[in-house]
Amino acid sequence: RGAAAKLRRQKKTMSSSTVMKDGVALPNGLARFLGRTVEKLHGAPKTAAPRVHSRVRKQEPPNVVVSHHADGVDVLHLYSGKQICAMDLPNPGLHVDLDGDGVVDHVEAHGWKSRAANTPQCWATVTAGEPPAVAKRVLSATICRGGSGMSGHRAAIAAGHDHRVVDVVPPVSLRRLPETANELARPLDAMSRDAIFLNNRGDLTCYDVRDGARRRWQLRTTAGWDNDGVVSPSLTAFSTRVGGYVDLAV
Repeated sequence: RGAAAKLRRQKKTMSSSTVMKDGVALPNGLARFLGRTVEKLHGAPKTAAPRVHSRVRKQEPPNVVVSHHADGVDVLHLYSGKQICAMDLPNPGLHVDLDGDGVVDHVEAHGWKSRAANTPQCWATVTAGEPPAVAKRVLSATICRGGSGMSGHRAAIAAGHDHRVVDVVPPVSLRRLPETANELARPLDAMSRDAIFLNNRGDLTCYDVRDGARRRWQLRTTAGWDNDGVVSPSLTAFSTRVGGYVDLAV
């Protein structure tokens, strides 16, 4: 009886720690390894790890409608149609937060058609804050090159194009790329933006209002046009990648 009990205990121990393969006892660890290898060779799908949903916020259904029109922005309640809030945005011009302070800036380029009083032609202005009555002027500078800059347009003048009347297009903004070690450590969403201006002389000018409204660069391009009412010039900012940052102006 004692020998039979000992034999049963040995078989029980072997069954819990070994697997029989062609009459040969294999340890469980080796058996699991061989099993995974066979599954990979046969292309068996892996069991997907369960996803943790504890940090995923439940997305609530939308309940407002944001309307952007010529005079500004209105936020309306989806079900009642009542106006929740509104912001008046002067037209024309660009409305964007250039310096990242959370205040909307109004960027405008002034040409010969400008309706602003006491503002010269080929001029850029940036005001911060709304409404316009309490806005603060943070930039007032030229977006034209000097007299020497006209030398590159002698051919256009000889062809009959009138450059005495300066025309401009609505400005655009581009996200400023990091240039210093401190800026490299900051996320791109926290970077300020540059204001880009273009006139019919082909002058492309970039201003930064964060560091004291300084001109970062100015290029002389061939993107000129005549004021004959036939050409409709434009300056557009877009991203070179789907879902990427706006990093190119054309």
